[in-house]
Amino acid sequence: MNIKKINASDIKLIVPSYIEYFNTHEGARWTDQKVERRLLQLIMREDCLGLLMIDKEDFVGFVVGQLIQYEDGLVFDLNELFIADKYQNKGHGSKLLNAIEIEAKAKGAFRIQLTAENDEKHHRFYNDKHGYFDCSNNLFKAKQL
Repeated sequence: MNIKKINASDIKLIVPSYIEYFNTHEGARWTDQKVERRLLQLIMREDCLGLLMIDKEDFVGFVVGQLIQYEDGLVFDLNELFIADKYQNKGHGSKLLNAIEIEAKAKGAFRIQLTAENDEKHHRFYNDKHGYFDCSNNLFKAKQL
């Protein structure tokens, strides 16, 4: 396995696995154009940190987020961690998460934060396995438009 910094040219490598996973397992309706736009938005942001994992030339997964400045320092906002279906449950997500945590800390971040689906799978991965905690001082809000 090889982990490298992600860039816009990697998007074409990610698209098929992303569509296959979400459209098959979650009933989504991603298209090439929608995935490309989403990933480009994430990767081309100011202070983006992202890593890509490949096995020879086969896409395994990626993690991407952004350093956000607050008055008390930099916080790394993890936007997406994705592992291709055939590589899941083999420790690759943990490797990418650990690698991006090291990268964010090296860039000056004192905290990492994320929003994830509120289910047992995500709770086990982030809270139980990696020591994340549920924040009671922040609220996640949404409104249908």
